[in-house]
Amino acid sequence: MARRNRTSGVRFRTTLFATAVVAVALVAGLAALLLLARSNFETSIQNAAIARAESIAALAQSGALGDNLPTGDDIMATQLVRSDGAVLRASAGVDGLPALSDEHLAPGERDIYRDRELSDDLEEQLGYSVEGATLVVVLGTATPSGDADVVVAASLDTEDNLDVLFEILIWTFPVMLALVAVVTWWGTGRALRPVEAMRVEADQISHTDLHRRLPAPTSDDEVRRLAETMNAMLDRLEASAEEHYRFVADASHELKSPVAAIRTMLEVAKANPDAVETEGLLDDLLHEDLRLEMLVGDLLTLARADERELRLRREEIDLEDLVRSEVGMVVGRSSAPVDTQAVAPVRLWADPDRLRQLLRNLLDNSVRHAQTGVWVETLESGGEAVVRVSNDGEAIPPDERERIFERFVRLDDGRSRDEGGTGLGLPVVQAIAHAHGGRVAAVEPLHEGATFEVRLPV
Repeated sequence: MARRNRTSGVRFRTTLFATAVVAVALVAGLAALLLLARSNFETSIQNAAIARAESIAALAQSGALGDNLPTGDDIMATQLVRSDGAVLRASAGVDGLPALSDEHLAPGERDIYRDRELSDDLEEQLGYSVEGATLVVVLGTATPSGDADVVVAASLDTEDNLDVLFEILIWTFPVMLALVAVVTWWGTGRALRPVEAMRVEADQISHTDLHRRLPAPTSDDEVRRLAETMNAMLDRLEASAEEHYRFVADASHELKSPVAAIRTMLEVAKANPDAVETEGLLDDLLHEDLRLEMLVGDLLTLARADERELRLRREEIDLEDLVRSEVGMVVGRSSAPVDTQAVAPVRLWADPDRLRQLLRNLLDNSVRHAQTGVWVETLESGGEAVVRVSNDGEAIPPDERERIFERFVRLDDGRSRDEGGTGLGLPVVQAIAHAHGGRVAAVEPLHEGATFEVRLPV
C-alpha cells in the first residue's frame, strides 16, 4: 500500500512530470547547442581563413612575401597563384601541388566555397587525415609582377571540438535531471505538507465533533483558500447538524404533549368509566388527535423540504377560490371574523394542495392571535401573486420578524401551547413558498397586529 501510494501520489507524479519536461527541454537544448556550436566553430574557421588570406594579400602587394606562406590553426595550405594558374608561393607541405583553385578574381574580389574532393588531395599531400569538407577562400590581389590570387584552404573538421562539448553536456545531463527531481520532490512535499495536515485532521472529524476545523497555512495561496472553503463547509455542516438535533429534540417534545394527553384521558376513562362523559372525552380525544395529525404533517413537510423532496404538482389555479375555501373552513372553528373584501381573482401555476396548507397555516396563526378580526387580501403585483393575512392581535417586534420563521419559535410560548400552536406553522409556510420560487415575510402591520405577506411568481 505504501509503495502504491508513493508511486501514484501527486508528489511522485509532479516530480516525474517535471523531470520528464526538463529532460525533453534539455535534449532539445542539447541538440540546438550542438548545432549552434558547429555553426560558431565553422564561422570562426572561416574568419581565420579570410584574415589569413588578407594578410598574405597585403604582404604580396607590398612585395614583402617570403618563399613559404604561413598557415595556422585549422589552416592546412596557402598559395599565391598567378593569373595564368602558376603557383608563385605555397605553404610548407603543399610545395609542388597544383593550384588549389582555378578561379581568377580581380584585386579586392573574394570568393568562399567548400570542396570535398580537395580534402582527399590535401590528405594525401599532407600525410594526415582530413575529415569533412575543405573551406576554400580565394582573394584577388595585385603584386609588383601582376595580378594574382591568394588561396587559403582550411579544414572544417569540427568533430573533435563537438565531441568534447557533447561529452561535457552528456555528463551534466543526468546531474541536472537528478537535481530537478530532488528539488521538485522537496518543493512539492513542502507545498503539500499543509494538505497532508488537512487530510489528517479531516480523517479524524466525525459527526460527533464537527466543531473541529482544518489547519489553514499562513501563506495566501490556493491551499489556504481550500482550507478556508473546507472550514466554511464544516461550519455549515455543524450548523445543519445542530439544527437537525434541535429539530429532533423539539419534535420529540412536541409529540409528547398530545400523546401524553391522549394516554391520560384514556387511563382516567378506564379507571373511572362511570365518572367520564363520553361525548366530552371523544371531543377531547379528537382535538388532541387533530393536533397530533397537524404536527406530524408539518414535520413531514419540513423534513421533505430539508431533503429537497418537496415535490409540487403544478396546475393553473385561481388564488381567490383557494382563499375563500380555506377561510370558510377556518370561520367554522374561530370566534374572530375573517374579512375577505380585498380578495381578488389571481391566476397562477402552483400546487393547490400545498397552497391550501400554506393558507391554512397562515389563517390558523392569525385567528389564534386575533382580538377582534382577521383580514385577507390577494392581488397581482409586478408579475407576482400576493397574499396578505393580517390580524389585530399583539404586534410582532421588528427584530423578531425573521426569527418567527424558525422552527418551534413562539413569541408567547405559553399561550401558543395552550391554544394549539406547535411553532411549525410559519416554517411550513416559508418552506412551501420557497418551493414555489416565492418568499414570505412579516411586514408592517395593516391592523395594529401582525401582517404576513406571501409573494409567488405568477
